[in-house]
Amino acid sequence: MSELLYIPGILWQDLGTRTDPECTTIDSLIKKSGANYTVSAYKMYTEVTKSVEGYHSVYRDDDKRLMCVVNNYYPQIIQNGFTFSIMKPLLAANLVSLEFVSVAAGGLYHYGVFKSKKTYKILDEDIEHYFLVVNDHSKPDGKVSVFNLPVRKKNKTILLCSMTNSAYKLRMPVSEDEKANEAISSQIMSSVDDAFLWCEIKLKKLHEKAIELEEATKVMDELFPYVSTSDGEILDTKANEKVDELRSTFQECIDSDDNDQYRQTALYLYFGMLDYTQHYWNDAGKGYDINKKMTIVPGFFASIDTEGAKVGKLMKMIYPNK
Repeated sequence: MSELLYIPGILWQDLGTRTDPECTTIDSLIKKSGANYTVSAYKMYTEVTKSVEGYHSVYRDDDKRLMCVVNNYYPQIIQNGFTFSIMKPLLAANLVSLEFVSVAAGGLYHYGVFKSKKTYKILDEDIEHYFLVVNDHSKPDGKVSVFNLPVRKKNKTILLCSMTNSAYKLRMPVSEDEKANEAISSQIMSSVDDAFLWCEIKLKKLHEKAIELEEATKVMDELFPYVSTSDGEILDTKANEKVDELRSTFQECIDSDDNDQYRQTALYLYFGMLDYTQHYWNDAGKGYDINKKMTIVPGFFASIDTEGAKVGKLMKMIYPNK
């Protein structure tokens, strides 16, 4: 039995700022989550030159906190009050529901997750769909990022690294014009079919690819390496006791009853790694911190979580020439 902290459910379950009887609108959630601040960009100056051409510093207006420096001649900042404008038409049409909202990195990121009402089938499994909408103030180009996140309903794991980058992450313009936002929201819903097409192709390829025991052992050794001497002798250390625990946990994940029909295929390893990276945590501080948990989502924060990166590494091992 693993000593890692096991937290079942989807990555953000019961975390972030959510609706309640007294907080039912996006505007009220923005306020409740502490995202009701504005952001401004200022030209940069030094003691030597009058200005630093093309560079701006981005500050929170409420506490004058410096959030970042951007190389952008004409920054177009999306204020937090407009982060989810392109999702409002979908909410009004009852096509999506709001899961939660949050801020991260001192307010540099303002983001939320929406659940689509549409469900797909891949390999006879129900796949749900979510949108992660991110307003990254270090990218002041008048757009927000929209991530397509298909989720395996059986064990609530996000199918990361399962589609092309263009289908996975969209950069969508935000406007104060409602008609323009309605047009963008239609594009967002249309992107789901494309995302699921690529996801289906990837999962079926993984299912068709046979994996021998030697290959599975190689994956284990590569992703969970022991500390050893220069001649390959494994050392009897505390660090290797921890590696044993991680390897044991990953083995439990791939041997889950959820994966019985995929044994001896690459999909068996992939589903196991998703379970491991999204449900097992070294400490409660990370396992119950929404911003730390979201670092496993590729392309969201500047750097990906070390454990979360194992999904991408696994895919490169399965398809080394891709």
